[in-house]
Amino acid sequence: MAGQGQVVEDLSWNAQGEVRGALNHPKDDQDAEGYHGGDDLVRAIEAVGRGEALLDPALTQRVFERVREAQRKDEKSAFSDLTDQEMRVLVLLAEGKTNREIAQLLYLGEGTVRNYVSSILSKLGLANRAEAAAYAVQHKIKTFQEIS
Repeated sequence: MAGQGQVVEDLSWNAQGEVRGALNHPKDDQDAEGYHGGDDLVRAIEAVGRGEALLDPALTQRVFERVREAQRKDEKSAFSDLTDQEMRVLVLLAEGKTNREIAQLLYLGEGTVRNYVSSILSKLGLANRAEAAAYAVQHKIKTFQEIS
């Protein structure tokens, strides 16, 4: 008895022959002239037989564009509750800056920076600076805010 792989291969080969035959000898007065997709159709049938998925390249590109757009919206909404100044503080925090360094860069007092960090943690529901830094990186904060 033939192995399962051989059966699938035989079926694929038979399907290929049937499709080629149908394209070369149309039935019921159907005209196959001008149809150039025969080889593409055979490759598609073989690919599906191997368990591969088939999508039109144009459709695939549109699907990926929509997925990327949805990701960008999700990432942007991750910071929607933060003020511009909190965003600047979070960017620097995510870069590993201390409160003192952030204060110097933004011309703020250290106590003010501590207040901003506390506000950021509260708004984002995070427990500490490390979580805030990880959250910022995960949600690609750099694409929404640049420090000059």
